[in-house]
Amino acid sequence: SAQLQALVGFSAQDGTANEHVAIGTWNNTGEYYIRVSGRNGAFDNQQPFQLDVTRLGGSCGNFVPATLPPSSIPASSGNYKTIILHDAARMEAENGVTDDQLVLRLQTLAQRPDVGGVLVNLGEDARINAARQQAETYANCPYATNLWAYEVRDIIQRYWDNNRQLAYVVLVGNDSIIPFFRYPDSAPVSPESDFEPPVLDDSISEANLRLNYVLSQDAYGSRREISLQNRLLPIPNLAVGRLVETTAEAMNTINAYLSTSAGVVNTPTSALVTSYGYLEDGSRAVLEELQNGLPSNSNFSQLIEQYDVPPEASWSADDLRPLLLNQRHDLIYLAGHFNPSRLLAADYSSTISATELKNASVDFTNAIVYSSGCHSGYNIVNDHAVPQVTDAPPDWAQAF
Repeated sequence: SAQLQALVGFSAQDGTANEHVAIGTWNNTGEYYIRVSGRNGAFDNQQPFQLDVTRLGGSCGNFVPATLPPSSIPASSGNYKTIILHDAARMEAENGVTDDQLVLRLQTLAQRPDVGGVLVNLGEDARINAARQQAETYANCPYATNLWAYEVRDIIQRYWDNNRQLAYVVLVGNDSIIPFFRYPDSAPVSPESDFEPPVLDDSISEANLRLNYVLSQDAYGSRREISLQNRLLPIPNLAVGRLVETTAEAMNTINAYLSTSAGVVNTPTSALVTSYGYLEDGSRAVLEELQNGLPSNSNFSQLIEQYDVPPEASWSADDLRPLLLNQRHDLIYLAGHFNPSRLLAADYSSTISATELKNASVDFTNAIVYSSGCHSGYNIVNDHAVPQVTDAPPDWAQAF
């Protein structure tokens, strides 16, 4: 029934014991309904019951969304396939690459026939700037950051309305330039609130973690969302990607794409697959798929430890280094435990850092890297890192 589909919480004590439900509305808005029913339909119209409802504001209790100015960016029509959104003037400059140089390179990218893009400068939009300033003022309130993200999505959807063949969304910058959407983490084991990179206490990154939200950008390519219990789930239609984090790092990725023929990488002929513990079966499946799909003369490297091998007898960081840092592999699948800047080896004691990868002599240009490791793709906003405490950049998202 519709009531069961929309159920977000219940209490069902035995007998006449007091019932109690505590739920978080998180990102959901609208009306909530409370239904009181006796077990198996039992009731007594001679005995009254008392219903008390208390609303707690939490970290967003003092947040009242402001009335924002109208958007100043018109959504043009040009048979665009790709929309590229940036606020380059606010990005961290690195290695002498200025924001103007980055914008010129983005224009070159947009003009490629295989991209067919339109470049949108969010920094020129009064409504976006007001939403960003509001989110920064209420940095402890993830809902305020989500409102900023929805304003960015509104621009994408207006372009989408005028360019029905739109297929790709490119976001340029980290979470403080164009925010991820925040969604409550309902995982009963290792919730996001247990994760400590660490980041500054007064940052939007810290609020997101301590209040147990996970990050996603699927909604930027979605027209519809469904409410499921305490969460909103976007239904993706457009492919969404992101360039992080500095001007130089974004430039490097753009140049790698521009070096391809029509955006297509060369046929892969080598692959590396690693894993241990409970990720073994998935990694072996990945390896089998690659062996079946790549050319017969391809080179395959693997470090897949059986799940029941004790850590002291498993592969170490020194076993992985020559495979990852000294050899080129076109496809790389890394399964294991991560933090944003370090990979934990199967021996559970040695690590490889993202800095080692960045400084490696191997050319990783247009290698395709994917991972099932928690936070292997988590990009720490450099300005949110705790000085002398958080691992220095890069994180894995930057290094690759």
